[in-house]
Amino acid sequence: MGRFARLARIIGAQVLVSLVIAATLYAVKGRTAALSAAIGGAIAFIPAILYAARMVAVVGSDPKRLLRAQYGAEAYKTAGTLGLFALTFVLYRDVSAPWLFLTYVAALLVYWAALLIDR
Repeated sequence: MGRFARLARIIGAQVLVSLVIAATLYAVKGRTAALSAAIGGAIAFIPAILYAARMVAVVGSDPKRLLRAQYGAEAYKTAGTLGLFALTFVLYRDVSAPWLFLTYVAALLVYWAALLIDR
């Protein structure tokens, strides 16, 4: 399986887990909890998309080039994550922080579990 397909599968799993949590919370806790969870999941998978786009664009197998791309991709991912958290807390006053962070962590765990399973 190619690099892009592997990354797409991992990000797809993050999106799916986020949507399942949000839908479950909508049924049990209501709109605010569900929206907070969906945003938390998005804060995990949107920066992952930035990371993937940066890494997929790298051509070749030169170690220096790959390491440079890795650092750049991580910088984009970190900046994206911090920016999305800041934007959320500035623009969405009713956010339910526990559900936001719980879903964010759940989506990150999907990423790490997929990396361990894919070995």
